[in-house]
Amino acid sequence: MYCPRCGKEVRVSLVCPQCGEVLKDQSPPPHIPDEPGPGIPRGLMVVILIIFILLGGYIFTQSDAYLKMKAKRLTQQGEYALAIDALDEMIERSGVDGERIMMRSEALLAQGQARMDHGDYREAVPLFRRVIENNLEFEGSGGNKEFIVKALYDTSICFLMLAQDRGEYIEPFCDELVSADDAVDELLVVLEEIDVDWKSEMAADAHILASNIAAERASYFWHIKNKSQAKAYLLEAEKEFGIGISEVKEKSEYTKLGLELSKLHARIAD
Repeated sequence: MYCPRCGKEVRVSLVCPQCGEVLKDQSPPPHIPDEPGPGIPRGLMVVILIIFILLGGYIFTQSDAYLKMKAKRLTQQGEYALAIDALDEMIERSGVDGERIMMRSEALLAQGQARMDHGDYREAVPLFRRVIENNLEFEGSGGNKEFIVKALYDTSICFLMLAQDRGEYIEPFCDELVSADDAVDELLVVLEEIDVDWKSEMAADAHILASNIAAERASYFWHIKNKSQAKAYLLEAEKEFGIGISEVKEKSEYTKLGLELSKLHARIAD
């Protein structure tokens, strides 16, 4: 410090009141922080955090939201069986609703159609049957007749293809052809009970299928020279074809069947 009179620096000395010792000016002792209290070790905190993360992940993978996401992803990837397993697990645990039934029906239909694309018609039929049973069982609590119609249509195609695999002249009442016919009849009945944009298109396709079935029978009876039966089924084939073709905008895809019916008509008329 400085003297207010002469301005010179003055060292301040203090005298201890107890012993008389002269104490020079000193800086205050350094501050010593308080000792920290007891806490959780950092390593233990990391372990606890990891456990919480793993537990949260496990709980999420068991949730309906995760199973739904998983089923959608698997369906998009073509892993239909795994998608159906995930949906079955969700339905078994949480019950049925419209969305769950719809997702399972879509996966089953897609799996069946994939089998059809590979020519595995006999393996596809049970998948379509599961769609039908699935929606009938839960009618009123998630079941949807639109899926029943689609599954019946694909079923009838499968049975017709299986019948045609028998050869050129199909025995008219073999199991496959009868099953195809039954599926078409059932399809048309259920189709009357729904109201969808594609109703007329589906009805047209069903009548075209019925025409195919009748034409196969007409061809067989013509082959064994049973002209009366051949004519009866030809008339049925032509009638169903006329109904179907009147409902479709793009008729070119049915040109082949129309030509076959014309040829058959010419043969039987002779």
